[in-house]
Amino acid sequence: MKYFTHKLYLRFNSADRTVVARAHEEWETAIENYREHIDQIASRLTPSVRKLTKALCLHDAAYLGLGRPKIPGLHHSIAVLATRKSATAFLLVYILAKEPRFQEAGERWPFSKKNVHWLYDEFDVDSDGNQQHEVLLSNGKSITFQFKDLQLIKDQVDVNLDVA
Repeated sequence: MKYFTHKLYLRFNSADRTVVARAHEEWETAIENYREHIDQIASRLTPSVRKLTKALCLHDAAYLGLGRPKIPGLHHSIAVLATRKSATAFLLVYILAKEPRFQEAGERWPFSKKNVHWLYDEFDVDSDGNQQHEVLLSNGKSITFQFKDLQLIKDQVDVNLDVA
């Protein structure tokens, strides 16, 4: 993550009000800088990714998991990231350029690793022209996808589902 980093998130949740106030200012700057970044790379993003950067906010969505189905005859591997926000399930289907990368928070992560939620995400384009999506989860892990295209599937779900 370049803008919404693990370290900034930790400072934003500090017990020290001065640290929180500074982090809040940094957070607002990160939001502005990220929006400028998206505007700068918009022409290099696929239409589906451009649409997602403007229309989808999964902050606080429940992270349901990541699947890697094998589909015979498909030239690229895929990954499917599942989330739920309120009564809507979201499946992000990535046509991968490279295998997903997983990263743990560098420092001890003080927050619960149960009931994992989507915190923040960032889109980018790598030096090879692949789309990139990095997602920071509430358990301190981040997942980076480098992909050719991304499709969103959403559907209404029973909100009484027991999701562990």
